[in-house]
Amino acid sequence: MKRKKMIFALVLAALALMVAVVVLAAPAFGDDFEAYANGTVLQGVGGWKGWDNSPAAAGTASNAQAHSGSISMAVGPAADAVHEFTGFNSGVYDIIAWTYLPSTTTGQQYFIVLNTYADGGTNNWSAQVLLDAAADTVTADMNVSSGGTATTIEDQWVELRINVDLTTDVQTLFYNGTQFATASWTGGVSGSGALNIDAIDLFGNGASTMYYDDVAIVPANRSVTVNKTVSTDGSCGASSTINAPYNSNVTYCYQITNSGNLTYTSHVVVDDQLGTVLPLTNLALNPGASYQFTVTTPFNQNSVTNVMTWTAYFGGQSVATSGSASATVNGQPTDVSLTDFGGNGSNAWILSAATLGVLGLLAGAMVVRRRQQG
Repeated sequence: MKRKKMIFALVLAALALMVAVVVLAAPAFGDDFEAYANGTVLQGVGGWKGWDNSPAAAGTASNAQAHSGSISMAVGPAADAVHEFTGFNSGVYDIIAWTYLPSTTTGQQYFIVLNTYADGGTNNWSAQVLLDAAADTVTADMNVSSGGTATTIEDQWVELRINVDLTTDVQTLFYNGTQFATASWTGGVSGSGALNIDAIDLFGNGASTMYYDDVAIVPANRSVTVNKTVSTDGSCGASSTINAPYNSNVTYCYQITNSGNLTYTSHVVVDDQLGTVLPLTNLALNPGASYQFTVTTPFNQNSVTNVMTWTAYFGGQSVATSGSASATVNGQPTDVSLTDFGGNGSNAWILSAATLGVLGLLAGAMVVRRRQQG
């Protein structure tokens, strides 16, 4: 299986296989910070700016740490980095930020989300999470209805996620995948807020530098459905298990359908037997749409099961959704039969009898010769 011929229908086939969609993609935002050079002050760059549009409060692109790629945002003691949004006023969303808190961090920093923001204007806070290096706590510094505190994890990347349901006016906070607080969205901090996600604010608050990466606001319904089939005729086939002769070619078909409501923008597919069969490829996969490609490769084993993992990305690598599927090929030995000269095998017994006769004559001749010599 070392040699393989990959058939990627990345142009014409993509157009043919992308199905018409009825489901509309929900608004989404994602930034993995890879578009910014190390040391770039993020003022008026990628939608980021300092609080009240002050350059002195902007964050900085940094290669000191990174969750994906090589760049993240460094938020130092003077930083108060803001990104505004529009369109997030109905539905259910996940606000995601990957956080890196060095063990040498001192002071307190805040991750803040506002339902109303304007430079120099009236603002309203919905979520305010305090990352306290001295107390080793992550605290929902707000009017919570349950919970409130988690323990910080230092010197590694940890996901901070706020699930916001703008229909029920409830926000649920998670740190490292574990829920630690719930609260009203409109009443979370300031009170009497709007059912809207208007801005993220990364506030240094005089503390030493920490890092954020893969910041995103995405629909909570994010899923893909993947499938893998195999055939011997070069097609996508209808089954995930087949029998194939040794030393023949088999064709694997890799398929994905976007079963969520986020448009994925790039994809990677890895096969545990064939390696990376689809390197990072830019391809917009809208909700409800499907895509597939094939890989043809020699088969020369008794049997083999290939497991593929399809990873779909949004916002560079800010958000990743993946699925796995497998296909199995069982070896089928090639039939070998004796045939007569130019026949179809029905008279194979004649050849066998003739062979035995010849061997008998040779054996008799050897016996006679030995007697004569004696």
